[in-house]
This record gives sequence, C-alpha cells and structure tokens, in this order.
Amino acid sequence: MVDIKRFSGSKVTIINQDESVPTFYANNVELFATKFDVRFKMGHIQAIEEDTLKVRGVATVYMSLAHAEAFAAKLNEMLSTIHQIDFDEDKPHDERKPS
Repeated sequence: MVDIKRFSGSKVTIINQDESVPTFYANNVELFATKFDVRFKMGHIQAIEEDTLKVRGVATVYMSLAHAEAFAAKLNEMLSTIHQIDFDEDKPHDERKPS
C-alpha cells in the first residue's frame, strides 16, 4: 500500500496531459462511501421540475479513503486561499494575492 502522506507536497508530473484525457464539467456531485473507498458520481443539471432535479451523468470517480482524505484537504486549502484573494478587476493580476 502506498503511503499517501509521504507524497504530500511532492512534485507531480502528468505523463499524458493531452486530448486523450477527458475533461468534464459537473455542477452536481453525489457522494457514496464504503469502508474501502469513496465514489463521486458527477453530473450536469439539465432541468429542475417541481421537486425533481434532472441530472445527466458525466463521470464517476472512485478513490481510496486515503486519497479522498488527501484530495479533501487540498481542496479545502485551495478554497480557503481563493476566498482570501482580492479579485478587484482594477488591480494588476500580480497584485491579486491572498490577504
């Protein structure tokens, strides 16, 4: 088993970042978990009718609990940083930094 924490902060090299790697937009995510892994069922909302949300599935991603924990920690860190950034469009791009 790979010790995910050992690689936290390591440099990552993507070896196949080209058109063969699919890209999806999702504005709806359902989460499922077992004691072994987490599943992210991602979709795109097509319509809202009365009390029903109609979603077109676009991708399902599975990851181990350790990977999901590392993903969640990094996502929370990134979102926290984004919320601190001053997005004043009048400022030069390099001055829009976390406060």
